[in-house]
Amino acid sequence: MRVLVALIVVGAAAALSGATQIPSFNLQMQDVMTPAELRNSGIARLSSSERAALDTWLNEYTARAFRAGRDSVPSSAPARTPVPSARSNAAVYPATGRGHWIDSVSSNGRLVTLEDGSLWEVAAVDQITTMLWLPITDVTVRSIVGVAGFNYELVNTEDGEKAAAKLLSR
Repeated sequence: MRVLVALIVVGAAAALSGATQIPSFNLQMQDVMTPAELRNSGIARLSSSERAALDTWLNEYTARAFRAGRDSVPSSAPARTPVPSARSNAAVYPATGRGHWIDSVSSNGRLVTLEDGSLWEVAAVDQITTMLWLPITDVTVRSIVGVAGFNYELVNTEDGEKAAAKLLSR
């Protein structure tokens, strides 16, 4: 599912950069779901014609999401320049790795506080995931090459869910 979300984000980013054409998508459900997700959702049991219909829907939905992102930006909006991934002005977290746990989740998953008091802002696309994380959930903090200052990834070590995050305070 992360691939689908990424495609939607790419579509929105293209819209912000002034792109006018809608790229053609040739996605299949196995491109955006893991084998376990395909099994657990029942998609793996669909007939080939049902899978083809679902893949058609996926491509149409992705194109609609791309158009929605493109059309939501006024034509007079200036082109956006990419945010550099350099961390020169980003907060640095000295305790990356395992051994952390969630102290609290607030603002519908937007803010996560760890046991050491560090406060994290979660990227909008991942807030649907983190809003369901519970206190005492074990997490690993990893450094990543991020966008717009979201240079860390919080990984729920109990189920493998990941969320891009920005360190707000230590």
